[in-house]
Amino acid sequence: GRALATRLLPAGLSLGGSTRIAQTNDGVLILDGGGGSGALVTYFVTQLNADGTLRGSLRGTALDLSGGEPVASVSDAPRMAWDGRNIWLLYNLAVRPIVNGVLGDLTNQLVLRPFDLNGNPLRAGTVLAQDALPLGLSALDGRVLASFQRNTSGNLFDVRLTRTGSPFAAVESQTLASGLVGSNSFPIPLSMTDGAAVVWSAELGAGANQVNLAGVRIDSAGGIVRGAATLQAELLPGVPTFTSETSAPAAVGNRLVFSTFAEGSGARFSGIPGAMNTLVSWLDAPANQPLSALTTKSLRLAMSTPTAQAAYSDRVLVFGGSNLMETTLVWLNSGSGN
Repeated sequence: GRALATRLLPAGLSLGGSTRIAQTNDGVLILDGGGGSGALVTYFVTQLNADGTLRGSLRGTALDLSGGEPVASVSDAPRMAWDGRNIWLLYNLAVRPIVNGVLGDLTNQLVLRPFDLNGNPLRAGTVLAQDALPLGLSALDGRVLASFQRNTSGNLFDVRLTRTGSPFAAVESQTLASGLVGSNSFPIPLSMTDGAAVVWSAELGAGANQVNLAGVRIDSAGGIVRGAATLQAELLPGVPTFTSETSAPAAVGNRLVFSTFAEGSGARFSGIPGAMNTLVSWLDAPANQPLSALTTKSLRLAMSTPTAQAAYSDRVLVFGGSNLMETTLVWLNSGSGN
């Protein structure tokens, strides 16, 4: 947990709500709108080395998201993922086509598209849906998994998963849940060595609190591995739901890692000091077994706000702290079932 160096970001670059970050094999990618505001069509990538130094120039790679449409804009920052070789973006593209010199009606397209590190698109953007909400994006070894929500009819919602095996392979979509009456849940996809997983922190559609985090395993063929009669019952044993003081979940190999704020009372918390409010949980998830049937291991830490984590095969570095940054290194070869 010892900090080896601290570096300021390059001048003109900040980590705000419209900025996306992706970890690469040997550094970090930062995606932003280049200081622009409103509806943009060009985003920029800045590359940093593993020690935080600038690689190349600030915003050295430009990504044109217009898809060749003469009247187009991207209103929200795209989701970004790195698959080990290429950049994937998931974004809403507002388009007004021009037909015979006449400006057509506005359509909002949810687009998935890969780019190389020089900003060259590797294929035309794949339109996944119209008027949809992007939820999450994850990639590994050329594969990508995206989650999104679309309004079907009568203000009912579907949660859909899209996957592809490479930037040049066919894109396939399937429904995780349908007929939802609300849009308050945000399933997060996690790419794994064998297949993937999808986890969510509130009841799908309703947004009501759950006892634990919920999720399902996706096998290497894209099938959803179920262990309970309903998706709401696919609870991960011992893993608390997300709060505002929670790091993003992570997948390493076939292991899932969570760092959550877990203050509470009852038998599970008996004898635990009140200051030890961070729970680091992990479970090994074979591709053919439901997450709800697996054993979770966990350790509690004296850290009140786990805001980020860097997960590796045998350890996790947890970042937190209210005013000053705290770091704690947890080795994942111990812990008790919870």
